[in-house]
Amino acid sequence: MKAELFEKLEQLKHDYWEMSFAEKAKFVTDLKSRLPVEALSDTTGPDFTDEVLLAAGMTAAAVETKDEFERALGLYGTGYKSKLREAILSGKLNRSNSEWRKELRRLFHALKGHTLTEPMNLAAI
Repeated sequence: MKAELFEKLEQLKHDYWEMSFAEKAKFVTDLKSRLPVEALSDTTGPDFTDEVLLAAGMTAAAVETKDEFERALGLYGTGYKSKLREAILSGKLNRSNSEWRKELRRLFHALKGHTLTEPMNLAAI
């Protein structure tokens, strides 16, 4: 992993741990208000959980590319066991890893295209 991405990931994990429940709820509410309705659910129908939106939203705000997004969340087969990965995988349900990664890539592009045109300041939450 590149040193710059590692530093971003360490800061992201720190921010995730330090956020109170109210701050996490505010972050997710803000994301939901910025995203189009069709981006809040996956292609099979169920809505993304707040936990998935929180982890994906924070990660998308911290990284630049889809590859960095996937690496930071540990979406590869032997991914690093972190709270972010645990949160992301909580919404997987009965989907294969490749199907879930496709859904998360779609969510990443929606986050980058709609919500993150104005950078979200995680420190201000």
